[in-house]
Order: sequence, then structure tokens, then C-alpha cells
Amino acid sequence: TGVKAGDAVFFSCDAAEPGNPPVRLAALLHDIGKPAAMRREADGSLSFHGHERLSAEQASALLERLRFPNQLIHKIRHLVLHHMFNYTEEWSDAAVRRFIARVGEEHVPDLLALRRADQVGACGDSSPSQALAAFSRRLEKVLQAGRALTLRDLAVDGRDLMQALGLPPGPRIGVLLGQLLDSLLEDPQLNTMEALLSIAGKFYRQRLG
Repeated sequence: TGVKAGDAVFFSCDAAEPGNPPVRLAALLHDIGKPAAMRREADGSLSFHGHERLSAEQASALLERLRFPNQLIHKIRHLVLHHMFNYTEEWSDAAVRRFIARVGEEHVPDLLALRRADQVGACGDSSPSQALAAFSRRLEKVLQAGRALTLRDLAVDGRDLMQALGLPPGPRIGVLLGQLLDSLLEDPQLNTMEALLSIAGKFYRQRLG
């Protein structure tokens, strides 16, 4: 049986972990932006494209007015902003690594918990979905592999790039580091100083030089 739209948010909040205030608050507020995002499609159906962004903004503003701690506000905003992921078995390991890099490894457990609560609110079924369970296993596998997922994991840093390429400090160094991380998310075996400096040099000559 389906769940009425007006009741879904309360089911989601009730399904969230009682001992996890950020997830419970995120479950309460994760769809707060849907009314502003609602659009009537040509076939008469309703769509809510981009509601996660509006929900994150509105949730943050509401919690600020209620004088919640800034750290908690930022956490809830982040969870709400990223709660609309839709994993399928076609995702490559690189796609899973990109997801982790985008949302932050430290937020993965809470995002999964929020998504489970969201699913309960949407369909009223408290049993975990097979797709979410499969995604959880994929995430655990990738994280256990210990691959490079953040700039801190790179085998080079800004000083290495400046020395190797003869560049001064500046925005180009950040662009190069971001490109190197993107390359590693695709192929983690590239995480050696030699390989990364080669990639950085080629990218600089072609795109930034």
C-alpha cells in the first residue's frame, strides 16, 4: 500500500534512528523544499526536480532561526542535499568511489540511514530495499580497499606540483590537484608520484599553460 504525501515525512522521521539526532532531523526536513520545487508535467504528473537543494537551503535557514549549533546545521544540510542518490548494479567501482568522494566518507553511514528512512516514508515498508543493501555492501568493499578518495590521499601535494612544474602558488595548483584526484577515482593504481606528476604536467600543458 502507498503512503499519503502528507504523512510520508512523519513516517520517515519515525523510521530514523532514535539515537541519531542529525538523521532524525534530516528525515523530518529532507522534503521541506518540495512545494517550491513542484512542477506539473505535460502528462499531468507532478515532478520535484532539484527539491533536495531547496530542502537543504530551507532546512538550514529554519535551523539557524531556531539557533541550532552550526556544526549540526551543516551536517543536516549536507545530508539533505545528498539524500537523492539512486544506486543501481550498473555503477562501476569508480562511480562508487566518486560518490564517496562527493559526499565524504564520514557521512556515508548517516546518508544510508537517511535513505532507509526516506524509503519507509515513501512506501511504508520497513524492510530494507535490496538496492540499498547492495549499495551498502559495495561501499564497504570500496572503503576496505583503502583507495585514494580525498586530496589528502594523493601521493603528491601542492609543493610537489609547484616544484615539478615550476609554478607559483595559486588557483592553478588547486585545479591540478582536483584533476589528479579525479584520475585516481577512475584508476586508483595511478597513485604514485611519477604517474601523478606526468598526468599533472600533461593536463597543465593542454588546459592551463
